[in-house]
Amino acid sequence: MKQLLLSSILLFLNVQILIAQNCNFKSGIFYLDRDSVEYEVCYDSILLNEFDNNSILIVTNIISNGNFEMSLFVNELNFSNAKFNSEANFLMAEFNSEAFFSKAKFNSEAFFSMTKFNSEAFFSKTEFNSKADFSMAEFISKAYFLNTKFNNFTDFSTTEFNSEVYFLSTKFNNFTDFSDTNFNNFTDFTGTRFDSATYFISAIFNSKADFTGARFDSEANFSLTEFNSIIYFSKSIFKEKIDFSNSTLPDTIIFDQVTSEEIVDLSLCKLNPNKTICHISLNSTNIEKFKFDYSQGFKLYIQYDSTRNFEKHYTSTVSVYEQIMKMQEKYGYNTGYEKADKEKKEYTYISKAKLNKKNWLGFPYLWYHGLNKLDYVWWDYGYNKMWIFRNTFIIFIALFLINIPFTLTNKLRNTYDIILLHSILESNNFFIKYIYYNFLFTSFVFFGIKLDFKEIKYTNKLVSLLIIFQYVLGLICMAYIANTIIIG
Repeated sequence: MKQLLLSSILLFLNVQILIAQNCNFKSGIFYLDRDSVEYEVCYDSILLNEFDNNSILIVTNIISNGNFEMSLFVNELNFSNAKFNSEANFLMAEFNSEAFFSKAKFNSEAFFSMTKFNSEAFFSKTEFNSKADFSMAEFISKAYFLNTKFNNFTDFSTTEFNSEVYFLSTKFNNFTDFSDTNFNNFTDFTGTRFDSATYFISAIFNSKADFTGARFDSEANFSLTEFNSIIYFSKSIFKEKIDFSNSTLPDTIIFDQVTSEEIVDLSLCKLNPNKTICHISLNSTNIEKFKFDYSQGFKLYIQYDSTRNFEKHYTSTVSVYEQIMKMQEKYGYNTGYEKADKEKKEYTYISKAKLNKKNWLGFPYLWYHGLNKLDYVWWDYGYNKMWIFRNTFIIFIALFLINIPFTLTNKLRNTYDIILLHSILESNNFFIKYIYYNFLFTSFVFFGIKLDFKEIKYTNKLVSLLIIFQYVLGLICMAYIANTIIIG
């Protein structure tokens, strides 16, 4: 009845009508004449054939045989709400304008292999009940697969997405293959569910990829995958094995609030040749389910959320570091353990400085920053104790040089007279009398275990304080040296 009414209207307008249910237009060229009919009439996909400007092809709601192999669609194509009850063949077809397949239902195999979409493609809320083949397809513009259902084998292998692609809340209920696919722009798999095995083998993500809230109920294979930009796996769920072997990691990867039944093994991954660090975020995640050597280019991604209390953020970050260290210890990654511990100590100093920045005119802020530098320079946060000997020698040389002018003016001798050095002072040799004497004096004070405070003449307060300072500094250095020798 609807078609009869539409036919009457169009005949009145002197428009030739072609109603298509069994569509077989192999190698056809189709044009859409927007001026010929109202938009409501276009809803079921109106295509203008090559006959003349008044000829219209109406694709009805139910299509029993759709063969559009190698067809060229010049203007907008609308298959929204269409039902394909038998094979839908768009093999090597080309769409020069928007292609609408939203809410369509493919009850048999759908072939979009080697199809080229030159404008936006809409497959939102579409249902594929049989095999969906998009292998080697090319999407020049945006592609939308929002809330789409793939109920059978889905093939996106060797597909090229040159613009943004959205698989938001899509369900893949059978084996899905994205192997060798290029994602050249933002890729959104937010909330997507993969019920069966999913392969991204040798896929390339050249821009941001978001798997936030994605659920993998079966194997997820990202082996040999190349991530060239930030990737999000926040709140993702991995029920079975996830494989990242030989994949290339980006500069930032987010694993916040991830749940995994199996070990997420990143130990066989490699860094992007153009990157030196992979920042990894593991907030509120069970790090026992991860495996990687932290020393192999990894660095904890710390991003302060201004909406959170800084002290809670600090406590949470320290906890993540401690879990990473525990994981490093578990797998024998000693260098990774050391690196994580050093970063934790540095982060602790800097965080305490931030917490006390406004107190006491900023003194605690400078104090904690100073302690951080000292802890690193003195002995590399406790991991390079040989630096103690080097630094002790440097300090001794510095004190030796400081003491020279006080030796030349006899202020050191007059303030603290060392009887054992009297014979040197009797020499007529300038070098022995002053330089060698200064060397021995500095050694006695700096390396001396006991300083006779009763022999110090406090008339010259500056020199007396200098001597006491050198003595205390020497005791500290000697204590560290003794600890290193005895304990190691």
